[in-house]
Amino acid sequence: MLTTGIVSVTFRQLDIFDIIRIAAENGLDGVEVGGDVHLLPGDLEKAAKIREAAREAGVTPLSYGSYYRCLGSEDDERTLISTALALGAPNIRVWAGDKGSVDQFGYAAPYDDDAQAGYRDKVISTARRLCAAAAESGLTVSFEWHMGTLTDTCVSAVDTVKAIDCPNLYLYWQPNQFRDFDTNLAELKAALPHVSTVHVFSWKGKDMFPLADQTKEWKAYIKELKADSRDHALLMEFVPHAAEDELVRDAAVLRKWIKEAE
Repeated sequence: MLTTGIVSVTFRQLDIFDIIRIAAENGLDGVEVGGDVHLLPGDLEKAAKIREAAREAGVTPLSYGSYYRCLGSEDDERTLISTALALGAPNIRVWAGDKGSVDQFGYAAPYDDDAQAGYRDKVISTARRLCAAAAESGLTVSFEWHMGTLTDTCVSAVDTVKAIDCPNLYLYWQPNQFRDFDTNLAELKAALPHVSTVHVFSWKGKDMFPLADQTKEWKAYIKELKADSRDHALLMEFVPHAAEDELVRDAAVLRKWIKEAE
């Protein structure tokens, strides 16, 4: 089953309760609540208010979108878990460190081999600890798919998840706007057994476009997701000018694509 939603950081300038309204009015199933602006880690009172507002609007808090880099402490992780639980979100999004496996040109990361190995081991051991604690509360953990982290390539992302080896750990996926369509599609196929969620946008290089401008690409991605036996959430992330009318336009396109894939 494919569900739809919005990442709250799409509208960092708006109040989270306005974003919940926007999601509901545009027929989206849920919201990923960002941890940098809309719900700071540890603000359990606000988390409970967001949870109630979402319930009243008929919108699900799909994930707590944290910016935890898996380089912190057990206290940091307990705070993330308690915040997600208060929010009623079943998943915590985290980032796989703060250094990539490749540099901006796609070459091996420019770090001393021993230092890079130690850094990677730190991310892996910390993420494994977080996953174990999250599992005790019935939560999943998912890595953001992003440059500048260990999920900057498909190979590194999958290798990192396999090394951590926790059944409640997943990957987000998103097309890399600096790579071609064939590469992105191949990476989605290769990573799909580990993918829970997809961030949906229309970028090429540094330029952003209406979602419909990448109809061919997204229909192919959705086809792969639909063929998988597991549930996936497609979360809209960013529109060209962070304007509500753009979200209205793009949400209609995404809903249409998913209906056509049924």
